[in-house]
Amino acid sequence: MMILHRLFRLSHREQGFTLLELVIGIAIGSLISLAVGSLMVMMFKVNAGSLSRSDAIRQVQNVGLWVSEDVQSAQHITIGGAHVLEVTWADWDGTRYKVDYDYDTVITGELVRKYYSTTTGVFPANPTSQMMIGQYINHAGTSITLSGGMYNLTVTATVAGLNADGQPVTETRTYKIFSRPGS
Repeated sequence: MMILHRLFRLSHREQGFTLLELVIGIAIGSLISLAVGSLMVMMFKVNAGSLSRSDAIRQVQNVGLWVSEDVQSAQHITIGGAHVLEVTWADWDGTRYKVDYDYDTVITGELVRKYYSTTTGVFPANPTSQMMIGQYINHAGTSITLSGGMYNLTVTATVAGLNADGQPVTETRTYKIFSRPGS
């Protein structure tokens, strides 16, 4: 019984934490909070960079898809001049088609595909349809050239976001496009 009485008396004397224990506990808690906060900031930066990179890849691939399909269908291809690219072809029933690629605005880098069709032989002044096929397209990093019967399309997109290193997100792809025989 005496042992229990001594233990009970000892436990009553230690009813709180010392100042040193509180300071150490607050310091450890602060370090853990700082580490978790830093990790979260890094995750947000990496996520934003990944989304920007995905957007740049999607824009470049979309331009590559549309231009490749039109160049492969074309019977006549004009690079430069009044448009970035102009392709024309005729179907078996005499319907003629023309597609022009132009930059809508220099600031946003939107590449627009203007589609025309005619059965009379004269293309209308306004396109039959028009759509933006790529955004953030870098004019200086985008080109199409003819080399040995094959068209080399290089597309560069620069998205406004930043990657994890704080650099602008840029994606460049080169497509090798074989044109329609006889074009």
